[in-house]
Amino acid sequence: MNGALIAQGAEGRVYCCDVGEFDVKWICKQRFHKKYRHPELDEKLTVRRMTSEVRIMLRARKLGIKTPIIYYVHKSSASIYMEYLLPDKWISLNAYLVQNESSFLESSETLEENPKLISIARSLSLLLATLHSGDVIHGDLTTSNIMVSPSGDGFITEQSQLCLIDFGLSSQSTSDEDKAVDLYVLERAIESTHALISEPLIASILKFYEGELSSKQRSILTRLNEVRLRGRKREMIG
Repeated sequence: MNGALIAQGAEGRVYCCDVGEFDVKWICKQRFHKKYRHPELDEKLTVRRMTSEVRIMLRARKLGIKTPIIYYVHKSSASIYMEYLLPDKWISLNAYLVQNESSFLESSETLEENPKLISIARSLSLLLATLHSGDVIHGDLTTSNIMVSPSGDGFITEQSQLCLIDFGLSSQSTSDEDKAVDLYVLERAIESTHALISEPLIASILKFYEGELSSKQRSILTRLNEVRLRGRKREMIG
């Protein structure tokens, strides 16, 4: 396979690969080997984290959440080969919001009543509630790690139109704290990159998210308020 580097993060590189004689592309995510660690320890930790990432992606799919299909795992090179999301069909939620921000702001409806924003919030909240009800923590919920496939009119109304990517920091947990932190990461990502529409979008996501939870699970939102307070204190202290 020949691959072109398309992204690089703290834990690894992502390549777009041509698959042999077949006219198809795969994504290859390869984890870095950490040279500061003992080679045997590094290999064990790298394989363990890669295996955990694969298992959690498969768990998310069993819950009904779309993730890239995993085709092959190569342990010795710490590589995961998976589905390539075609760019003529899929874009990041970040790109979608940037492209549509002007139309949201210029619309005759208020942001709180904008049907496209409401459809995004409702679909995303269902995805998040499903993820957390299954005790899956994504760990890096930014709008760049949520892919969307808008319909012809630009709406996102179905779960099949959302795809979660990059489970490199994911984990399994029953903790309300971990789920609240997941939500907080998404909140901060929306506030930092989509400031003009962040307030109504976040409020709608959390309103619909709460509606998807059982009464016992709503303590997650109480914990979210505590996480926010800790975050503000850290900002004040510096």
